[in-house]
Amino acid sequence: MTVAVWYLGETVRRAHPDAVWSCSPTPGEGPYARISPLLTYPTETLDDQIRDEIEQREAAYDEVLPQRNPTDDIKALHISDRRLSEALDDYAAFGEYLASVAG
Repeated sequence: MTVAVWYLGETVRRAHPDAVWSCSPTPGEGPYARISPLLTYPTETLDDQIRDEIEQREAAYDEVLPQRNPTDDIKALHISDRRLSEALDDYAAFGEYLASVAG
């Protein structure tokens, strides 16, 4: 499982070089804690205007930044009609969003 998770994550990261491995936003114990690594987008690489817009949208519960959990993606394959390519689609959509915001 570890190799499959790593492979999927690295496939996304290499297809979208700005994607980075990240520790879960809520590591630790409890019902909302995650212990597996995520792929996300480093906000420090964005300009202030885009970062402010993302923060405003997230405050309104509109998720903008792609965050993929490759472990969950692989686990879901046998219980749903999800595809691994959805992980790539999230980053492609985010790239289009950045291009539209940049003008």
